[in-house]
Amino acid sequence: MSDAFQNCALTWKERLNWRVMRAVNESPLFKRFSVFQNDLFQRRFVRLSEGNNRYTEGFEHLPQGQSFILAANHRTLFDFYVVAERIWPRFPEPPELCCPVKASFWYETLSGLLLNLTVCGGAMYPPIFRKDDHRALNRQSVDCMVQALRRNDRTILAIHPEGKRNQNGDPYELLPPKPGIGHIALRSHAPIVPCFVAGLKDSYPKVLRNALNPHADPIRVFIGAPVDYSDLCCESDDPKLRSAAAHQIAERVMQAIAAQGERDRAFMNERQKGSRF
Repeated sequence: MSDAFQNCALTWKERLNWRVMRAVNESPLFKRFSVFQNDLFQRRFVRLSEGNNRYTEGFEHLPQGQSFILAANHRTLFDFYVVAERIWPRFPEPPELCCPVKASFWYETLSGLLLNLTVCGGAMYPPIFRKDDHRALNRQSVDCMVQALRRNDRTILAIHPEGKRNQNGDPYELLPPKPGIGHIALRSHAPIVPCFVAGLKDSYPKVLRNALNPHADPIRVFIGAPVDYSDLCCESDDPKLRSAAAHQIAERVMQAIAAQGERDRAFMNERQKGSRF
């Protein structure tokens, strides 16, 4: 563990959760089991929960043979479950999923540890801390994400650039992005694939009811071409220049996600027109 980890006043639950999840995600043996668990159980469970009321566009934009960052809007707790289930079969072998997550609940409670291990295959890693006295640990979390992207060519780093769930009434009105995705991109040079998810309900019982309702709106996933940020790659050690580049990358990613949202809006408008006849 880093000096920041050792010196930070973590609770015993936070230390336990981080140690266990780090072992699961950074040990080749445990990570293989995690991938097997997600492939055999979680993916099929999500597929059954969705039902047949679903629509996806943009599979052709998924990079093959290299790790990448998947950036999506954030409306519900289930966004990346659905996206992962849709794209999983498009790879020759199951990818390794890495989903940075807010430390609250997932790393501050024992129930978060249990759910992470049993429902998510340990993929909710690394933690992002919001407490002021824990923020130094977020630099270590960024290191973990960059290392995951570099470790092999099968990692999908799933990130919500908005940083938190967007509960605005208009699903197409996105929150301002956090610059973290830009910092990760500058260090890893990994492709960033924008994605827009819509039609999901905010609780699991509602998701099930939606799956059983043939007249409900479909759960939609729109995937866009990788975001070009090559002109923003900055080799300078000047922190101000790198910070400015990271913010610009994050803004560019959000614009790409918003463009996928407009594809979804057009799709729903056409669907509603068709239902009038």
